[in-house]
Amino acid sequence: MKQLLPTIAALATIAAFTGGCAAKAPVIQNGRQVAIFVLSDRGIKSGINEDERNDRSEMGQFMEEDLINTLKHEGYNATLIQNRSQNVQGMSNYLVVVKINDVRLVGRASRAWLSYATGPTILKTHYEVTGASNRLNLSYNDEDSTTRDWTSSPRELNQRLVQKINDKLVGKTR
Repeated sequence: MKQLLPTIAALATIAAFTGGCAAKAPVIQNGRQVAIFVLSDRGIKSGINEDERNDRSEMGQFMEEDLINTLKHEGYNATLIQNRSQNVQGMSNYLVVVKINDVRLVGRASRAWLSYATGPTILKTHYEVTGASNRLNLSYNDEDSTTRDWTSSPRELNQRLVQKINDKLVGKTR
């Protein structure tokens, strides 16, 4: 009996972990899995200082990876692309353009040393979602600020975007 209890506990832990982390079933539209191509514009322009360029790069990279993972977890076939020519047109394909309009990144070290005196991390973005024939399906600005870990803002914005895609484009409910 003493040997059976740890085995059962280990199997229950493995089952809970794999069941909770597994991706959902593919999202199907018109008989095909919905593909979402993500194009990111970090808003890096000539003339911005090196610190802002680094902040935009760090925030952009995290946001891109998190968005792709979030979309895949929801059941979409998500791909990060580098330019519009990589977008594949199709009835069940969408292009999501994410543009970082403004970012104020407060890193973990600053937050640890100065706590709330550093102010919030602020992230302002613009989203455009187009479907077949480049028809604009969704366009809006969004923003989030946090005094917690800076990764909270991009995660929150990504969650809201995916919820809008679920609700407005494919009619998927949670």
